[in-house]
Amino acid sequence: MEAEARDLWIAFRQSGDEAARERIIEKNLPLVRHVAGRIRRSMGGQLDLDELVNAGCLGLLNAVQSFDPTRELAFSLCL
Repeated sequence: MEAEARDLWIAFRQSGDEAARERIIEKNLPLVRHVAGRIRRSMGGQLDLDELVNAGCLGLLNAVQSFDPTRELAFSLCL
């Protein structure tokens, strides 16, 4: 895990720093959009991209709340 990400996770987990939580979410939104686009393409464009991104964002919010940074795993691999 890179130093900036580790510092954000520490700030969020130890003190509930909402700014750190928001930054973690912002850093991972491109991955959500990327995966949503791949899912849409794999389904022949039949699914609405905005709905997929919204569902991905809900999953991201849940993942941020449940992620355990002490396990030394990359967060993006846990999505």
